[in-house]
Amino acid sequence: MKRLFVSLLVTLILYIIYVDLSIGTIPHNETIESVEVNSEVNSNEDTVIPSFSKTVEQGDTVLSIIESQLEGAVPVPIEKIVNDFIVLNNGKKPEEIQAGKLYLFPDYSKSDSN
Repeated sequence: MKRLFVSLLVTLILYIIYVDLSIGTIPHNETIESVEVNSEVNSNEDTVIPSFSKTVEQGDTVLSIIESQLEGAVPVPIEKIVNDFIVLNNGKKPEEIQAGKLYLFPDYSKSDSN
């Protein structure tokens, strides 16, 4: 019985090592296209979204970064924040941000909350 347990344990460890080396357990870093620090233009070319750039730190979220910039509550719906973030960052979703990378965030202190 011990031999069977040990052989299953060794097989499991070898399988884990194989998966870790061939596929990996950490997602691959996606390269972010160069992000301009200036405000990006929405698909409707008449509308400009004011923005600021910030390098994301561990534990930051899009909402927490915008709230810290405003030093308080956000005056617009969360759906607008999500949509503006996606537009400013070429389709990158807020839940896909990575620590150590530079992103553009909508700046609602410069607008009248459209």
